[in-house]
Amino acid sequence: MKTLITILLLIIFVSCQTRTTDKKADSQSSNIKVSETEINVIDTLNKYVGADTLYDYDNQRLYVGKANSTEFGFHSLSDTSFEVYQKLDTKWTITDTFFYSLNYVFKPTDLNGDNFQDIIITYAIAVAGGNGQNVCLLYNPKAKKFIHNEYYDLPNIKYDKQSNLVLSAWWGGVRHCQEKMSFKITGDSLTFNLGVVYCPDENSEGESEGVYYYEIKNGKRIIKNRIKGSPETTWKIFEKAIWNSKDDF
Repeated sequence: MKTLITILLLIIFVSCQTRTTDKKADSQSSNIKVSETEINVIDTLNKYVGADTLYDYDNQRLYVGKANSTEFGFHSLSDTSFEVYQKLDTKWTITDTFFYSLNYVFKPTDLNGDNFQDIIITYAIAVAGGNGQNVCLLYNPKAKKFIHNEYYDLPNIKYDKQSNLVLSAWWGGVRHCQEKMSFKITGDSLTFNLGVVYCPDENSEGESEGVYYYEIKNGKRIIKNRIKGSPETTWKIFEKAIWNSKDDF
């Protein structure tokens, strides 16, 4: 009988110890799941909201801003990805994740002529010509939030209020083609309007230049007008075509 009681007490003791150990393990596991970095991100967004500043935070890059009375932030997850935070109904919410680096300027500006500031995120700058490659978030006043619009993810993008056109360009070096494009705003999307290209003549090593205008129909580029001439003449034509790009470099 004594032996049986002793065995039962040992079983109860081992069981209690196992449950205690499991609770400690569960507690440790829970602590690991609660990301300290994530908590710090929220705290930092609250602290610096509206600062319009990109800075290093705990070895990660973080940007905090405010436009149209909407608070937002961007937090790098790695060298090739970042997430978008927006404060919706007083709560910070992750609304997008992009697989680009978070290294460059964020520029609130009106991109579609609705008098609300949108956000241009320049995630890369090409060395030749200093071309900014962008992700664009358009402000939706009804939802009171910024929404990614892929139509606007254009290089060197800007909006021209006078013509009500969205403009884009790709700048090249002296011996490379350069291009300017315009788009009509059609609802939430963009429709190609007109493009112009300036190209050096490779056969003459850049001594003779040419410009041509084009439209896009059924997905194909249709050349409307081609102009040949000296580099100085054709460059001036290109510079003034669609919009004056003299100060865009």
